[in-house]
Amino acid sequence: MDDFSKQVAESVSPFYTAIASFVMAFLMALFRTAKKRGQADWLEAFMCGFFAVGFWSLTTWLGFPEIISVGFASVVGYKGTHFVSKKIDKVSDETNR
Repeated sequence: MDDFSKQVAESVSPFYTAIASFVMAFLMALFRTAKKRGQADWLEAFMCGFFAVGFWSLTTWLGFPEIISVGFASVVGYKGTHFVSKKIDKVSDETNR
């Protein structure tokens, strides 16, 4: 079992920062939606996490230090899904008129 744990740790190690970005953005969105709506929105939290990983990848490619990328990725993930949902709501409201 110890060998398996080592193997998993070695496999996950290169993706540690991406995982951290996803988790931070996911939790921020989960807590925000729970506070705002009284119920956690899991779909929005997952979208937020995926936005964060995408932004983390971009900032890593651009050469930003990884620790800064995690923070920026979380903010972009948080603001990104919020921004997109507002745009979708606006378009659907205009369509329903």
